[in-house]
Amino acid sequence: MHDLRPILFVSSDIAKRDNIASRLRYSQFKTELATSGFHTIHLLENAKLEKEPFSLLLLLGPSEDMPADEIISLSRNIFTAKEMPILYLTLDNDPEHKLEIVDLGGKVMTFTDNFGALLQAVNKITGIKTK
Repeated sequence: MHDLRPILFVSSDIAKRDNIASRLRYSQFKTELATSGFHTIHLLENAKLEKEPFSLLLLLGPSEDMPADEIISLSRNIFTAKEMPILYLTLDNDPEHKLEIVDLGGKVMTFTDNFGALLQAVNKITGIKTK
């Protein structure tokens, strides 16, 4: 594993969250998991207090307790885009929703279960080349 700060991965879909997190770990990324929007904000606030932002906030779809745009907006109140990039994996192709996420300071990728494309995006955003 490299010394990069961990990725915070958020998804209410347990099966997809565990699958993607396992693959990220196999690709040498340290990965922490959040199960909800409120859990995410709690982890980010603690990271801010410890002055150790995550290398990436990775969101898969909306959370059961909070829409993705609200998670991103609240996250941006804690960390700037320079301190912690955000990648939102959307399950739809709604261009207005994608634009809204970008306006809030996140990057957007349509999620198609193609882990290779996801890994490539994570490598590019974090600047780390992994397997």
